[in-house]
Amino acid sequence: MLDLNMYAGSDRFILFYFEPRSREVRWQDSRSSGSAGSVWPAPLQGIQDKAAANGITLGTETEPGDHVLLVDRIDEHAVFAYREQAQEFLARQSATAA
Repeated sequence: MLDLNMYAGSDRFILFYFEPRSREVRWQDSRSSGSAGSVWPAPLQGIQDKAAANGITLGTETEPGDHVLLVDRIDEHAVFAYREQAQEFLARQSATAA
């Protein structure tokens, strides 16, 4: 399982993005959200550069991004996704778990 030590939850899927208001990387799962710190977690270092190389913005110090990084902790797979679609996906995960 992908070790994201700043995340104490048990969800399979988590999304990450940069929040300009607090100037930090944030995470969100199907039930909660929190801070991952002021920089991308070690397992995700370089992700901002990979996103930019593909014309994707995860958020900057002045503007929120349209995309997030959606991580599958079990399969250790990650994809860039539009923020709204990723949040809807997480909501469906919560609904099926209930």
